Amino acid sequence: MLRLEIIPLFYISEKSTPFSTPIMTKMEQSILTVINEKNSITREELANLFNISVNAIKKHIKNLKQKGIIERKGNNRSGRRNVLDNTSLNS
Repeated sequence: MLRLEIIPLFYISEKSTPFSTPIMTKMEQSILTVINEKNSITREELANLFNISVNAIKKHIKNLKQKGIIERKGNNRSGRRNVLDNTSLNS
């Protein structure tokens, strides 16, 4: 007879952060602050401002989108990024 075991994929401890609270890095917080001030800023401008690569900016923006903190509105040429979760700016 085949015997199956249930293996937990994650553990929740008393110190865990609630799943609804996105955890941001300091760089993501900095990027979010700049996007909130100027939502039409380009990835290249962000890269120059923080002295990191455009690919690193893409990664941080992707993470912020996945966490539901920002979204992109409009097309590639005249689009803007909107901050959805303003409470993240106070973290």
